[in-house]
Amino acid sequence: MGKIHALDLVPRKVFLRVSLAARLGLPFVLLACGNAPPPEPMPVPRPVPPALPGAAKTMAAPRVDPSRPLEGRALENVVAFTQLYNDVRFFHPSDEALRADWNAIAVDGAKRVEGATSAEELAQILGEIFTPVAPTLRVFPTGLRQDLPEAILPPKDGSKPKIVAWRHDGVDLRMGVPVYRSERVNDADRLPSEVYEAELGGGVSCRMPITLYADDRGTLPHGNAAPSEPPPGGIPPTLVYSLRDRETRLADITIAWGVLQHFYPYFDIVGTDWPAVLRKSLSEAATALDEQGMVAAMERMIAKLHDGHGHVVRMLKQPEGPPIPEASTRGFLPLEFAWVEGQLVVTNVHPSAGAEVRPGDIVLAIDNKPVDAWMAVFEPRTSAATPGWRRRVATTQLRAGKKGEVATVTLKHPIGEPVTVRLERSLGWTDRLPQEKKPEPVAEVAPGVSYVDLERVKPEQFDAALPTLAKARGVIFDLRGDPKIEPEKLGHLSSTKLVGPEWKVPRVVRPNREGMTFEVERWFVEPKAPRIRGRVVFLTDERAMSQAETWLSMVDHDKLGKIVGASTAGTNGNVNSFAVPGGLVIHWTGMRVDRYDGSRFHGVGVRPNIPATRTVKGIREGRDEVLEVGIEVVTGTSK
Repeated sequence: MGKIHALDLVPRKVFLRVSLAARLGLPFVLLACGNAPPPEPMPVPRPVPPALPGAAKTMAAPRVDPSRPLEGRALENVVAFTQLYNDVRFFHPSDEALRADWNAIAVDGAKRVEGATSAEELAQILGEIFTPVAPTLRVFPTGLRQDLPEAILPPKDGSKPKIVAWRHDGVDLRMGVPVYRSERVNDADRLPSEVYEAELGGGVSCRMPITLYADDRGTLPHGNAAPSEPPPGGIPPTLVYSLRDRETRLADITIAWGVLQHFYPYFDIVGTDWPAVLRKSLSEAATALDEQGMVAAMERMIAKLHDGHGHVVRMLKQPEGPPIPEASTRGFLPLEFAWVEGQLVVTNVHPSAGAEVRPGDIVLAIDNKPVDAWMAVFEPRTSAATPGWRRRVATTQLRAGKKGEVATVTLKHPIGEPVTVRLERSLGWTDRLPQEKKPEPVAEVAPGVSYVDLERVKPEQFDAALPTLAKARGVIFDLRGDPKIEPEKLGHLSSTKLVGPEWKVPRVVRPNREGMTFEVERWFVEPKAPRIRGRVVFLTDERAMSQAETWLSMVDHDKLGKIVGASTAGTNGNVNSFAVPGGLVIHWTGMRVDRYDGSRFHGVGVRPNIPATRTVKGIREGRDEVLEVGIEVVTGTSK
């Protein structure tokens, strides 16, 4: 991508949990700040009018720009713009770049460069776009290398200015994720003239200082760093744009691709050709026919991360109040289903569905389209580190549609010909049907055997049950989903301190993750009384992700019990998020988590000691076969 050089002129001198329901639209107040620049401690100059090019002004109504292809020279121009946009935004430490309206620059810039007919013209336009926010940047046709200005040299008056550079621990995109931080720092250990050089595509290259001198007035050379203006009426910055506008759609790909290019910590594992994804995604965004087409294009791009946390939420403006996730306006079929023995099987039925649908029925088609055909639509739009999580999330989309609409569902009962029933999408996005017919959150499931559903049990219920759990012959913890209590409860299973896996927050100071290091943190769990001394089993499967996998990693590492079921989702670490123009919010894993021995966890997950799966026959009989295996293990009756 690019290389870092030193000029010869100067001598050297907290955790978020994301459940499946949350993937449909996290109800955070996400867009209040949009993509405003992160806080930083370095001095900034006084605002001097006029505002920078690209700074937000009075916002007109969103344009509707027709869909049209982006190919050939035009595509290469936008690729070059994307590369440079993200290099400057995240690594050029000028005051002007700090204060710029990067949404406006992304939207306007893609349009400006698209029509360039030569490398010379493209270099000129890129210079016009970015020089106001990066005065020491140089863009030129590849092979015609330009010298950097003397302004990057130390002041001639003999003063000793600070050396300013960006330091990203993860990346802070003002979405309320406290574990990640981006700041300009006074880094005396950095080279005072550290220069990034790269071929951008389209026949152009750049040279860009990624350290600058700064005095009490700000970075050198001093410029006009007026702050960007907020949009009128308190509208979140990203919602003044429309996904119907082709420029906005191209800008969204530009922004999203660059954030992940510089800060996603798993590219070395997933093996994605991310530059190729950029070209394909830009082309799809350019030809998207409507807002939903753009959502699908963004989802396909995020799916290439192979990240179980990766997903796209569309936020909708409201006449009053904050924006809401689009998923909260959708309706869902009054039944639950899962893939069992290669078939889509009804696992639970809401009373409103009527008597025609029963657990164990095979779903053949929805709205006259075979379920395999539906999966071929949704799986490529689903980001996942494992096939099990991908299929699980894509299957959930089969239930969704317009609130209140009636769908036709073709079913096969155990006996007879297929039947078609009409079901209203009547359930809300927070209405949940359990996959299994489970006991109460805390129950006795066999003589002397206690059961605790960690997805449903409340902390006070768990604490009240502790005396019974401590005396039990065995305890089965159900972790087929997202735990609602903290992992400190694992202290009741151990007489020694437990150590969690390492959380590796990437520290990025150069473009394209060059020289990326990690800041390491981890959890510690102290022993707690009373001690649970009976046999312990944890039930799990592909629904266990993130914090559930932290629990299970500790269980596996310290041999706290047997793990029964199927492999987990293989995605751990805190989520990071960012918003792009038009109201899309992208979530992704912002830190790296490996196994205790340093080997790969992402895409592998926690594997069971004792595999156990469901069957169509068991579902029809109303049995929880995985729980049955757990009981056998605890009681010593397993075969």
